[in-house]
Amino acid sequence: MTYEVYHAKRGDKGPQIKAIQRRLNEVMGTSLAVDGNYGVMTQTVVRDFQVANQLATTTYIDPPTALLLGLDFSATGPQLSTSNNLAIAGAFIAAVWLTKRYLLN
Repeated sequence: MTYEVYHAKRGDKGPQIKAIQRRLNEVMGTSLAVDGNYGVMTQTVVRDFQVANQLATTTYIDPPTALLLGLDFSATGPQLSTSNNLAIAGAFIAAVWLTKRYLLN
């Protein structure tokens, strides 16, 4: 499977954003409106997720954030992954990032 870089950010709209909002509600226990609009509230919950997982606080869905959320990012945008390989890849990226952060501090 090939991946293209996908960034979902404030102002974006569509079914991909709904998938992100549903997943954030599941993972973060929030009650974002699943309206397909990447607005202020979605941006805030993305930031909170990134802070909680010690990711770069970009406030948008970048590949590391998508992986940790278990979203498959492709040309069509993030979708909930059903693949364990993607979860393993996300865990690996998180472990590498945390190791790098630990070694630099």
